[in-house]
Amino acid sequence: MIRLNSPRKAPRTASGSRRIAPTALAVLGACGGLAVLSGFEGLAVSFQPGGAIAAADGPIDPTDTDGDGLSDDFEWVLRSSPVLADTDGDGYSDLEEFARGSSVFWAASVPLPGEFSTRMTARQGDGYVHVLMATYTLDGNFTDFVQSLGLLNANDDLVLFPPAYVAAHGTMSTVTAADGSAVRLFELPIRDNLVHGAGGMTVFGTVARASTGTVIAADVVDLQSDAAHIFLRTQIKNRPSQRADLATSAGSQGGSVYVPLPLPGQIPSTWSIGQICKQVTTVVGVADGVVTREVVSSGCVEAFDSYCKSDCTMAVGTVEKSVDPLSLIGG
Repeated sequence: MIRLNSPRKAPRTASGSRRIAPTALAVLGACGGLAVLSGFEGLAVSFQPGGAIAAADGPIDPTDTDGDGLSDDFEWVLRSSPVLADTDGDGYSDLEEFARGSSVFWAASVPLPGEFSTRMTARQGDGYVHVLMATYTLDGNFTDFVQSLGLLNANDDLVLFPPAYVAAHGTMSTVTAADGSAVRLFELPIRDNLVHGAGGMTVFGTVARASTGTVIAADVVDLQSDAAHIFLRTQIKNRPSQRADLATSAGSQGGSVYVPLPLPGQIPSTWSIGQICKQVTTVVGVADGVVTREVVSSGCVEAFDSYCKSDCTMAVGTVEKSVDPLSLIGG
């Protein structure tokens, strides 16, 4: 639903970040058909405390210049303003629009009515990719909800991070609003070398009812590596835009853009400024919630403040895999 002239809301207030208590987590393997990850298949890296991935925590950058609940580094990835809590001036903060799936750039795009939603993104820094899961509740009550993170491994299996690892290394904070709604931020650092070693990674998040174990919301974040840099592959339909050149193709084809995660000072000089790598794909297979797509066209297009990698056109003919979030719901 598109609503114009939406009412402005009172600013949100973020509580302090804290380590995640095990009671805030759930292992949904029994009801969701997921295995609990005891080792990263294909990389022989343990996720258990003391293993290679758990040798140290990635630093969490607390800088949030505009106080909207999103750190400046995440605002860079989303391309929202780090100095305006409501980039497009539609009455909804950037954090709420992200968590509820509407555009932070386009004032005519506002959140759809609903009591619950969750969205994911990622940022990079200091040798880590920080995966962020933002979950919105209309009544601000998270008592009956548990969140889990997992990934698509090299064997196309969906596996969960062990609760012990997430509890030890993840952080969680809650951002509340005057109307009683709230957004819970759940952040987990993953070492860069794991993403580079795999050539890419799909991390998924699920939110379930604690009382029943039923998954009621899910999202994924697709990471891609070119051996030196990491990109966030985002479906164009999830980034509303008024630009015709970023429109999703009709029919069975879908489009995606590759958002570079390195900060501006770390962007190679060979990348095109003011452009982004756009790819058009077609679905070639779906099995057990894993979607396989073939890239049929790829190139740099003019876009928002971003950069296009120099080898963008070389992706034609390659295949990419991801998880369909809808396949996780109801498990």
